[in-house]
Amino acid sequence: MSVCEFNNNHAWVAFKRLSSEVTTLCSDFKFPGRGQKNTPVCTLDTIITIMQHLPGPIAAKNREKTAETMRRYFA
Repeated sequence: MSVCEFNNNHAWVAFKRLSSEVTTLCSDFKFPGRGQKNTPVCTLDTIITIMQHLPGPIAAKNREKTAETMRRYFA
């Protein structure tokens, strides 16, 4: 799932520029298999925080959908 205007890698680069405090909560994981690269991974709570900080219209749509889901869940 892409949460930024281009792709997930662009989102990660954009986010690292915005907030180093949250990126410190992430770590690298290398999935098994040939040719795999380190992939940033983090907890669900950290992912939600990251989504709240990303710029752009696609990230805004994701924030709206998250808020909508929370309204339905808590209503």
